[in-house]
Amino acid sequence: MKISKGMIILGALVAFLVVTGVKVKNGTKALNKNILKNTVIVSDGKVDSANEGKLVLVAGKIAFDSKISFDELDEPLNTFKAKRTVREFYSYQKKGETHYDWKERTEQKAGASSGLDSLYSVEKTVTPHVGDFVLDAKGLELVKAGAEYTKQKTVCGLKHDEFYYGPITEVAKEGDLNLKYNYYDVEKYPYLSVLAEQRGNSFKPFMLGKTEVYYVFNGKVDSADALKGQLDENVKKIGSARSGFIIMVLLIGVGLIYSSRKNKAAKEKKEADAQ
Repeated sequence: MKISKGMIILGALVAFLVVTGVKVKNGTKALNKNILKNTVIVSDGKVDSANEGKLVLVAGKIAFDSKISFDELDEPLNTFKAKRTVREFYSYQKKGETHYDWKERTEQKAGASSGLDSLYSVEKTVTPHVGDFVLDAKGLELVKAGAEYTKQKTVCGLKHDEFYYGPITEVAKEGDLNLKYNYYDVEKYPYLSVLAEQRGNSFKPFMLGKTEVYYVFNGKVDSADALKGQLDENVKKIGSARSGFIIMVLLIGVGLIYSSRKNKAAKEKKEADAQ
């Protein structure tokens, strides 16, 4: 088989991605080793002034002053972080044709004060304590709020299916809405674990060389072994994501090369038939 210029470029690109991926993975492993070496374990969630400015791993029970409410839900959510996602079915024109898709609605419709038209995507939070520490804004941003609220059967007339609260009809029409609610599940994970620099009774990113270290883990991570397990898991996720990206690039590249060859063959056949 003749090796084309496109195949050479694709091979070089994939090789580059593989090499850089290995470098990133090895760099992350080295960073994690350094993190483990420098971390002070605070398993009881207590503030110790001797740890000021140090890289600490604080595992503490979560406490917060108020639950989070959304007006359209029958009850408040027992959590400190929740997000309502609103998607609207809309039409758009492309190359003279009408297409349909879902897009996120990020603001209230003009003039709407209640009902579905007033709903839009929004994240709500209240500041939690982690043991004796107060979680700062950056830490709160890093909290994984992956649980989905489905307890209420219908919201504003929308019934919950496998993924969203949406129209009962099977076929969506323009203007239809989907609603989804995600939150941090305090009942499942009553503890948070924060890896960062101790700053008074709160946290800030810790600098290891030029690298900023700040992690928040759902649940109790209260030992060096548990921390190593979490960091190793992050390395695996990086590797999996990188491999998936390389495979995607390879498939797209092969598809483009095949399409180019097919078009070239068709053109040559057309030219030959015309002679």
